[in-house]
Amino acid sequence: MRGPGWTACVRAQLTSATGSALGAQTYIVTISGGKVVDRRRAEADDICGTETYEPI
Repeated sequence: MRGPGWTACVRAQLTSATGSALGAQTYIVTISGGKVVDRRRAEADDICGTETYEPI
C-alpha cells in the first residue's frame, strides 16, 4: 500500500457456527483514509508472526 494508511495484525480465538473451537487465527487489516481497504488471514511472510499480542 502506498500513501497515508496503516496495517494492523489482529489475533482472535475463533469458534465455528456449531460451537466448536477453531483456535487462534491471525488476520492482517489494512486501513486507508479511515476505512478498511483490505483484510485477510496472515501468511508466513507477513510481519504478524513476530508481533506480541495482548487481550483487549
